[in-house]
Amino acid sequence: MIKAIRKRARPDTLTNQVRAGGQTFARRLYLYCVVGLFAALGWAVVGHWFFLDAEGIVTKERMVIAPDYSARIVALNVKPGDKVSPGTEIATLQSREILDQMAEFASRRATILSREAQIAGRIETIRKVLPDASERRLRAIDTKAQIAKLHAGGLTTAPRVQEAQREFSEAQREESSLKTELTALENEHTNIFAARRDMDTAIAQVQASYNGGKVIAQAEGIVGAKVPHLGQIVKSGDPLVEVYRGEMFVLAYMPIGRFYSLSPQDRVRVADGQHTHPGRVERIETVTDSLPPEFQVSFRATDRQQIFRVVFDTPPPFAIQAKIRLSSPLSPQGLMSLGMGLVMQAGEAASSWLRVGGSQVATSTP
Repeated sequence: MIKAIRKRARPDTLTNQVRAGGQTFARRLYLYCVVGLFAALGWAVVGHWFFLDAEGIVTKERMVIAPDYSARIVALNVKPGDKVSPGTEIATLQSREILDQMAEFASRRATILSREAQIAGRIETIRKVLPDASERRLRAIDTKAQIAKLHAGGLTTAPRVQEAQREFSEAQREESSLKTELTALENEHTNIFAARRDMDTAIAQVQASYNGGKVIAQAEGIVGAKVPHLGQIVKSGDPLVEVYRGEMFVLAYMPIGRFYSLSPQDRVRVADGQHTHPGRVERIETVTDSLPPEFQVSFRATDRQQIFRVVFDTPPPFAIQAKIRLSSPLSPQGLMSLGMGLVMQAGEAASSWLRVGGSQVATSTP
């Protein structure tokens, strides 16, 4: 009988199996990644219902300068970002439509002036002739009365009486015709004078609106990014340039179905991906019919959101028309924005310190 010198341990009956420390860390890291992924997905789907997470645009009060007529740009004196003040000449336009209209007004005014001169001349003539016609009628009345007395005494014939009656009728008809014509001409002269006055007003308004084709700024501000090019044709009502004035503010949009409340004077954080700046809700507006094109998502029904306006206590580091995101200070998004802002500030401070240190080393080097 063969006996083993020593007893061998079976490999499948180990009482303790020590695992490597790296496997435990990997499992924990994997668990944390899975939890973080589901948390991010949950935040993306329903986070905006519980915390403020809205989009908006940084802007100013906008004034659109648009011509009232179709014209061609023959001179352009501003560029995007230029500062303008009241009286600054922005562009010079040439409008065939306005020139034709002014020529037509001038022709109609000349016709009115000609007719007015004719009427004035005829009125003057009638006023000179009318006293003679009145005197003729009075003489005809006296003659008619004398002949009637003679005919009653048998000293004249009936044809002479009829002739006197005919002369009286002609004199009376002439005087009455002159008076009627004078009244009609005076009324027509009044109307044509009013028409000429209206024509002069219309011509003055067209000339003031056209102003020789010069487009003048009416307020102080900064020219926007959209500026037409030389020779471009602009239609009536089309924006020529946009002038931004006043303080910066944010026009933002938040969902209608939400479980949080937002009121005026609430503090928010505004971030554009690089800078973070605190803001304050100034007022809450109505619900918009549809979002601006830059906020719409393809293959999705038109979304309606509520508009609110955010102002800054200090000048923000954002550019006009920059697209930004808004969040409440204590929301995860707000804390992340605050952290990113602190990191960016630390990076800028370090970069500035390195530049200053490098410049000092370069200066001290002989």
